[in-house]
Amino acid sequence: MGGGSVHDQGCALRFVSAAATGSFFGAFVGAVEAAWKAPPSKLATVTLTSTFRPVGARAAMLGGLASTFAVTECLANSTLGEAKWQGTVVGGMTAGAVLGVLRSNPVQGFVAGAALSLCCIVAEY
Repeated sequence: MGGGSVHDQGCALRFVSAAATGSFFGAFVGAVEAAWKAPPSKLATVTLTSTFRPVGARAAMLGGLASTFAVTECLANSTLGEAKWQGTVVGGMTAGAVLGVLRSNPVQGFVAGAALSLCCIVAEY
């Protein structure tokens, strides 16, 4: 494949990669959540729809947040002309804003965006 930076990829490839990775991780988290929520005494009566609902919800949410971050960061960096920490902040805050809208909690969205931005800056630079 190549050992280049993630910033060397195009925005479309970063979108697809982030959506797939986020969806896979979200499905894993949803499966763990579904397994822990089912009471052991009622395992025989648990329906597939009640199992797949948290799996699909988490996969869609984390896939959407990851792709939002990737595309926004890519577009911000292409506007800046090179990969800079400001693009990472824009991507993180945008993903946090989407989370805030999904959860109907702007404070949670702001905190999540700031935390995501900080973690990505530390990991990247």
